[in-house]
Amino acid sequence: MLLLSCTSSNRLQGYVYYRLKASPSTLDPALIADVASATIAAKLFNGLVRLKGNLEITPDIAQKWSISEDGLRYTFFLKKGVRFPDGREVRARDFKYSFERVLNPATKSPNTWVFDKVVGAREFSEGRAGEVRGFKVKSNYVFEISLKRPFSPFLSMLTMTPAYVVPREDVEKWGADFSSHPSGTGPFTLKEWLPDRELLLAERTDYFDGNSRVKGIAYRIIAEDLTAVTEFELGNIDVIALPASAYSRFKNDKKWSRYIISREGLNTYYLGLNSSRPPFNDPELRRAVSYAIDREKILNTFYEGRGKLAVGPVPDLLRRWDIKTPVRYDPKKAGKIIRDRGLKGMKVDMYVSADKEVVDLAEIIQAYLARVGINVNIKQLEWSAYKEAVNKGEPD
Repeated sequence: MLLLSCTSSNRLQGYVYYRLKASPSTLDPALIADVASATIAAKLFNGLVRLKGNLEITPDIAQKWSISEDGLRYTFFLKKGVRFPDGREVRARDFKYSFERVLNPATKSPNTWVFDKVVGAREFSEGRAGEVRGFKVKSNYVFEISLKRPFSPFLSMLTMTPAYVVPREDVEKWGADFSSHPSGTGPFTLKEWLPDRELLLAERTDYFDGNSRVKGIAYRIIAEDLTAVTEFELGNIDVIALPASAYSRFKNDKKWSRYIISREGLNTYYLGLNSSRPPFNDPELRRAVSYAIDREKILNTFYEGRGKLAVGPVPDLLRRWDIKTPVRYDPKKAGKIIRDRGLKGMKVDMYVSADKEVVDLAEIIQAYLARVGINVNIKQLEWSAYKEAVNKGEPD
């Protein structure tokens, strides 16, 4: 749910103001693994293709493309006149460099899986080849990708952050600091980044796909929902994603309710269980956790009906197949599974980010699991520490 506000006078003229809950972890496309960073990067960079509002794949820097009959070779024909901020034109070699950079172990990208089906990707990543054979520069404006086997989602994957093009000279100039000095082909450039305070993007007047309707975008970094809502009501933020705690008040307020915009999204909220070790390497115990949580009640009370029950990790907008009805709420069955395994009273650690809404939801889940014999210890971490802990497999 988004809510639109009136305007305060204490602001940069022509800028639209948004709220971020935390500073982006990085603005280097090769390293981005969170939604907040990706949202900002999408305004600084471009790829070969992108998604339209209806999720249809459409040209971005590639004006057209062709796919061989066997599904192994993708040929992209680049637009001319697409430029980095210093005025240099984007060429096919820039895509080869950018994609190989993601696969280069020195980059330490968490997104190598995007290109792991490309011919020669593994050999390059393991240091057994000096380049990726499947990335070919056919000419200045023709770039070819060859896959080891057909993979129909590959074109869609090229719309993702790791497939953005970056200028080699700037990456080499800044090194690790490229993450805070990004330069791309997008409609905006990074004007200022004050960690934990504000991030400013300025309009580019030479953007290849037309000028923006605003002079810039300001992201105010506000961790607390209450503070963010107050700033919104004062006109210091133009658009805000409504926190669960504020939804009813705005929905029932005649002044604000007509400004609320809702749309079907791609977010899927899920509880992750570490199935690589006990206790949740037991599929029946994972099923018991699912039986123990009344998801429908959470949706109707905590989220006040905003959304619908997920039937799998793939959201409805992307799924083109039917799926079985998910496990229903059945705490008696959950308790029996746990008792049969002699695990009543077991203790597990749940890691969450410090986001208040996430913490509140974790406490609801904690209460449900306690009723069936699982004692949950909630550990709150700031975002970067949380991601690192999850990547290391620390949580249960």
